[in-house]
Amino acid sequence: MDAAGAIPNAATGEDGRRLGHVPQLDGLRGIAVLLTVGAHSELPGAVGGGSTGVTLFFVLSGFLITSLLAQEWGSSGRISLPQFYARRALRLVPALWLVIVVYLVLALVAFNPTTVLDRFGAAFYVATSFGNWQSATGGHLAELSHTWSLAVEDQFYLLWPIALLVALRAGRSRRAILAFTIGLAVALAALRAGSYVSGVPWHRIYFGTDMVGSALLIGCVAGLCYTWGIGPQRIPGARWIVLAGLGIVVAVTALSSQHTELGRGFLATVGFPTVALAAAATILVVAIERSTAGFLSHPVLRYFGRISYGLYLWHLFTIHALDKLAGMSVLEQSWWSVPIAIVIASLSYALVEQPFLRLKDRLPSRRGAERPTQPAIRVPGVASPS
Repeated sequence: MDAAGAIPNAATGEDGRRLGHVPQLDGLRGIAVLLTVGAHSELPGAVGGGSTGVTLFFVLSGFLITSLLAQEWGSSGRISLPQFYARRALRLVPALWLVIVVYLVLALVAFNPTTVLDRFGAAFYVATSFGNWQSATGGHLAELSHTWSLAVEDQFYLLWPIALLVALRAGRSRRAILAFTIGLAVALAALRAGSYVSGVPWHRIYFGTDMVGSALLIGCVAGLCYTWGIGPQRIPGARWIVLAGLGIVVAVTALSSQHTELGRGFLATVGFPTVALAAAATILVVAIERSTAGFLSHPVLRYFGRISYGLYLWHLFTIHALDKLAGMSVLEQSWWSVPIAIVIASLSYALVEQPFLRLKDRLPSRRGAERPTQPAIRVPGVASPS
């Protein structure tokens, strides 16, 4: 970035970084999904993991999507929105629709007939990416309740690329774009805290896109800083920063629970922004210092990272299916549901997600954009850049 903060000639792609493949971020994604699965399965000590795991996912999504968009602009001077949305659809839609279809079949054959219409309604909200607002306004998504976060990300994918493209085409300086994004993230975090203090219902605070948007935007700030080369090129003590960041996530997980008033207050005012900032710092450090935090690239964590989208989709549905079909209570089937969900997610990854992701290679290449030499990592709802 030059002294005035102006955007250099986009066609040159000067003074920027290319993300490529960062194995440690696969591991972070694995940690996020394990926190979420542990919380929903009511495993000991994991009650707060749903909140922290989803926040970590949001920050990762903001970082990765923004890095890819800014990278495409820097390489070619353009951002192809049709190709962006086509890639998102190939990544998201097939596995999600498979879950919806199985869910509707189960609703017809196993659930109380008087509730079938409610469950078809829940499936409609999920399919149209408005599930979080159904929950935020006091409704429910039944056995698909966990998909609210996917709706938030879908809305983010719709709005953020357009906003960033408009700002870039208008010739806004990097400094202005970054300042606006930071300001909006702070404003939304303050909105969430203030809403809790003023007595806004918890479901509105927890599920509303405006309330949770700060985590996504914090990830966007990290993505802009990384791609535009803002900040240090080397980070002394990187490993300790990563350990501190993960320690904060673990600490907030242990201290928080949205099931108690004290836990809700902590999350809304302190917990959520703290986890988001810690996650962003961790992501930036491992992206810049790629030789650090090797434990995050452990094969087990990376595997959970690769199947995280399917595991997130199937894990809570599996718990409810066992409840209906096998008559097992949550505590009775917690340990059974997790390995079953992992098997289903692995099959989904191999048989559903991967074949559709390979279709991306048939899309026209982005004009003037350099193709990365390594595939980018994926997070739930985030496709590779190719």
